[in-house]
Amino acid sequence: MLAANQRLSVIARKVFGAVMRGIVWATVIPLGLVHRLAMQLDDWMDPSLDQVAVQRPLFVVGLPRSGTTFAHRLLSSDRQTFTTMPLWEVLFAPALCQKRCIGLLMRIDRRFGGPLARCLRWAEDCCFRSLNDIHATRLTDPEEDYLGLIAFDGCFLRVLLQPHSQHVWDLGHFSDRLSPQRKHRLIDAYRRLVIRHLKYRGGNRRLLSKNPCFTAWLPELADAFPDASFIGLRRCPEQAVPSQLSSIDGGLRLFGHRASEPRIVDRFVDLLASYWDRLRWADHSMPQNRFVLIEYADLTSQPFESVMGALDTLSVRISESGVTELRTKADAAAGYQSRHHYDLGQFGLDAKQLSQRFQIGSPSVMDPNSIHRDDLRPVSDFVMTGDQK
Repeated sequence: MLAANQRLSVIARKVFGAVMRGIVWATVIPLGLVHRLAMQLDDWMDPSLDQVAVQRPLFVVGLPRSGTTFAHRLLSSDRQTFTTMPLWEVLFAPALCQKRCIGLLMRIDRRFGGPLARCLRWAEDCCFRSLNDIHATRLTDPEEDYLGLIAFDGCFLRVLLQPHSQHVWDLGHFSDRLSPQRKHRLIDAYRRLVIRHLKYRGGNRRLLSKNPCFTAWLPELADAFPDASFIGLRRCPEQAVPSQLSSIDGGLRLFGHRASEPRIVDRFVDLLASYWDRLRWADHSMPQNRFVLIEYADLTSQPFESVMGALDTLSVRISESGVTELRTKADAAAGYQSRHHYDLGQFGLDAKQLSQRFQIGSPSVMDPNSIHRDDLRPVSDFVMTGDQK
């Protein structure tokens, strides 16, 4: 009887997952076609897009669950220096004409007291509340612009729907497995997304991008944006791996899978090990003024010093107000304790196994004391004057 109930439960889970996948595809495919058409309309209606230059972008990459979101939001507090894509743009308005239409709608809504904005805030609370312990976000928050590539079959998030698709996993291993032609198409699509964002709200500000998946794109991004800088975040594997698997388990369950499935665990371990290798490659091969590595323990224990030290190494200057905001946010995060709990055992892993897979001498590779206040330049050295912005 118990075995029969378990079989029925598995069948029900698979059927529910298939229905949810159908709903997602029925939404994503038409929306993607609209986005691509809208971007083509941009090209026809606004030839000046060809004149928009992507100057000195700053990319935050690294292992998932290693503080990339935290670092990104600390940096994005300097709105005079950086511009970054909010969630509503990457999901609903990657094209310039779409941004302008939604911007007009928002202005009209404000004139009537903001009823639409209130409805959206209620919908946000309903949709995103369950994510608060894992990855708190709202439609207006800075988010991964990589999501804009959903319309171009370039977003690894699709792994939640198809965790056994080789096509999807090849995308995760971007540099190593994709053909040169597909790499070129996706880099070009990403550049078009960035250009439209800068045209809409960039001005003279620098693009600030945060995408852990872009760790696999590092060589190609460095070539495509030769004046770009990169901040890499790294966390010891016995923390990063189970945290990542735990964080995606809810999404996988929605589509009939579980993060604890051995095949899924094995593929994610391989993927994150390749990210680790890519960070190590960048740290040793890229010029010091283009790439800097921050350890998770340093970021969480000394966030202000870690981020400002990285900016110093990259010769990136930020505004005085940006320094103040960054320090305020860093101080507010002091003592934060995540409510997201996980362990290696629930995924059939152990620290020694991960140490071998990641090819490191010890699973505990982080040194929380590697950054000291005495090693840093004065805050005034990071502040831009009016003619340096």
